[in-house]
Amino acid sequence: MRSSHPQIAVTVIIPTRNEAPHIPTTLQSILTSKDVLGEIEVIVADGNSTDNTRALVEELAERDPRIRLLPNPGGFAAHAFNLGIKAGRGRYLMIMSAHARLMPNHLADCIAALEAGRADIVGGIIETVPSGQSDEALVVWCVMNSALGFGPSKFRTGLQAPAFVDTIGAGMMRRDVIDAIGLFDEELIRGQDDEFNARARAANKRLLLLPHLRLTYTSRSTKQQLYNMCFQYGAYKPISNLKAGSLISLRQFAPSAMLSIWCLALLGALREPGLVIVPVGILAGYFGLAAAASLRVGRLSPSFLTQAFAAFVAAHVGYGLGFLRGVWAVMRFGRGAARALATAQQLTAITR
Repeated sequence: MRSSHPQIAVTVIIPTRNEAPHIPTTLQSILTSKDVLGEIEVIVADGNSTDNTRALVEELAERDPRIRLLPNPGGFAAHAFNLGIKAGRGRYLMIMSAHARLMPNHLADCIAALEAGRADIVGGIIETVPSGQSDEALVVWCVMNSALGFGPSKFRTGLQAPAFVDTIGAGMMRRDVIDAIGLFDEELIRGQDDEFNARARAANKRLLLLPHLRLTYTSRSTKQQLYNMCFQYGAYKPISNLKAGSLISLRQFAPSAMLSIWCLALLGALREPGLVIVPVGILAGYFGLAAAASLRVGRLSPSFLTQAFAAFVAAHVGYGLGFLRGVWAVMRFGRGAARALATAQQLTAITR
């Protein structure tokens, strides 16, 4: 792995594929960072974009030599992370989504925390914002910005004071973390950050969340994109557990357990009508979530309520079905499960 350059404080690594609507704003938020003692290097690792993402980055790189564009023939995020880590020259390394934007003091405050020895990996709160103002974009945002929709991870729900956590999104790390635990697992299309963080914790690395730092992240636009993303997250979670050698979290079982209970209760109601209260109760709960989403954005129309209901169902059913698919792959292929899933068109087509 390339050693650091004394003048470059941090290398920010961004995986892209068809991110033309977002990448200029993302890069601007990084390059206008304040109070960084040293230079900033940004590596954009592009996974075969078919829109004008590469052209936009190349144009920006001509104007600002701090930007470097690398081809990512592997196509997936883990490949991009590793390319950036190997090519990067910064004393510190940061992984960042092309959908995200930084506060001006984000890089400086993370560097300060690392240099003070407070932690080995540092990050902030990810604040999800809608991709537009259409009903569909807003219901997807409601799901992705809800603890009941996407889980109660602290880097999503927030904290009142800095705290050590199990996982961090868009974290900055010292280079010796990579030396200690290795690169990202390129067999994982999703969940590579969960598995990486699990290895870091197993090596006694400290993950610090700084709640005053907030990254804005643009949510998906459609319910279909939401379903596809959740299906992938679910499918790779059992494989991440297997690779980590432990359960990354208990809440990962909730969607698939609820889906299984709903289906079994629905079948049971055919023989015992009293059991119908279970599937009906679950559906009522989803209507409650949809109503809360409607109140949150002030759109109380039947159309919005219906779309919100469908979005919460899409997220949880997608994750639940994906998780069961992942469990099946682990049972059948063992440690070869990730390679087996990587050949499934349903899983690869929606990522590339």
